[in-house]
Amino acid sequence: MNPAQNIAQPSEHWRWRLLLWAAIAVAFTSWSIQYSYRHGRLIAVPGYDDVSYFCDGLDRIDELYVQGWNGLIHSYVKDPPHSPFSTSLATASFGLFGIHEWAPYAGNGILVFLLIALDRKSTRLN
Repeated sequence: MNPAQNIAQPSEHWRWRLLLWAAIAVAFTSWSIQYSYRHGRLIAVPGYDDVSYFCDGLDRIDELYVQGWNGLIHSYVKDPPHSPFSTSLATASFGLFGIHEWAPYAGNGILVFLLIALDRKSTRLN
């Protein structure tokens, strides 16, 4: 096989890699949430910072449900969040997992998946 053809073709196992990365991210995030229910942040009511980001995320998800995407974008322009990252993560988490106190923490699983993917890409040997 020509070496140029080998470089141009993606690996046949990319789907399995994505599935493995997702499984690792789900397992790690599930373990973290369960541990937190027993020993960490979820053993008590959320702290002030978490509550403020959760409330902001809930307000923004409400804007999305009532006004649509234009309303959500307008809410970011009209009333910018204190922490765009934390508010956006809370908004996305409530949108994906529903309105539960653990949803924003489960949203961290998305970050774990992205970190695994970025690490794998950066450490790939040619």
